[in-house]
Amino acid sequence: MWQAGKLYSGGRDGKVCITNTESMECERAVDFGWLPRAIDVKDNLLLVGLRNGSIIECNLEDDSMTTYMQSHNDGEVWGLAQNGSDICTSGDDNQVICWNAFERKAGKRATVNEAVRKAKKNKASTLGRHPESQCARALAASPECGKMAVCANDGSVTIRDLGDLGTIIHELQDAAEWIEVAQFSPDGAYLAVGSHDTNIYLYETEGFTLLGKCTKHNATLTCIDWSDDSTYIRSVCNAYELLFFTMPDC
Repeated sequence: MWQAGKLYSGGRDGKVCITNTESMECERAVDFGWLPRAIDVKDNLLLVGLRNGSIIECNLEDDSMTTYMQSHNDGEVWGLAQNGSDICTSGDDNQVICWNAFERKAGKRATVNEAVRKAKKNKASTLGRHPESQCARALAASPECGKMAVCANDGSVTIRDLGDLGTIIHELQDAAEWIEVAQFSPDGAYLAVGSHDTNIYLYETEGFTLLGKCTKHNATLTCIDWSDDSTYIRSVCNAYELLFFTMPDC
């Protein structure tokens, strides 16, 4: 973008450089953290569209930033959970985003995992470029116990406090394949995790100890649901089975 003798350009370093086209010197660089793909300038306002799906405005007088749009940006979106008035999502881009449903804006954000791990066994199909440990297919949130579970394609499940999504307080590694579905019990006492390995793993939410496994399905889990009194789970798999399990004895 060229305007009033200044050249505005963006590159892979995430910066927009402002170059004086008379002296050919870079007067300043504004760091947006991601590759800029579109730039516009009006007065002292710099509007930038980034490769990660964000649109950000920078006031060049005081360097203040205003974000107008944010999104997932690699592969597909898979995980979906409600946390009060927030809608939380995850996908193949190593992001967990909590959206304010009324303002329609992104709020809290966190990474799925910093660890780089491949799948233990079979790999989930994906259009993304991140390793399996950084792609999440399922989310679960429980205001009753104050926790969120982020379930990754390497079979791991990371537990966070709803008030601090960026900090992993537990990591569960029991599933042999990626996680398809997860849900906390209505009373917040248990977490059920359905894996592509055909098992449902049950954890208590005090210390997230594995209590048992539901092993009667003959195919990949596609859906799990708790009874209102937290004493039963019904579940469906790709073999068209609808099974009912008593909790917590599985």
